[in-house]
Amino acid sequence: MIHGVTFSNDEDEWVWRWSPNGSFSVSSFYDHLEAARRQDIHDTIQPFPYTLVWSIPIPSKVKFFFWCALLNKIQTREQLTSRGMDVSTECPLCGNFEETTSHLFLVCDTAEFV
Repeated sequence: MIHGVTFSNDEDEWVWRWSPNGSFSVSSFYDHLEAARRQDIHDTIQPFPYTLVWSIPIPSKVKFFFWCALLNKIQTREQLTSRGMDVSTECPLCGNFEETTSHLFLVCDTAEFV
């Protein structure tokens, strides 16, 4: 089993094998997960548009927030209710509709004004 193995005196180091430079990044981790998902389901579902998030030059915390919004994981009142919290789902900004991610970022007149 060890035929062909060579040893060296170099010091061991950690390497993230799913990125070209060996350094861990959230985007390389997501790329790896997305590739595994596509392989598992034989490309039957559209891949997540992660390039929208990870390729734009904005701070990492903004990228993460944008990523959460795209995945509908922002802690809106709708999300809190779906997790068992007893809160009103009414948008606290406009009071007209249920507070969802799409309402908050695309429809709410008060949020648009701000």
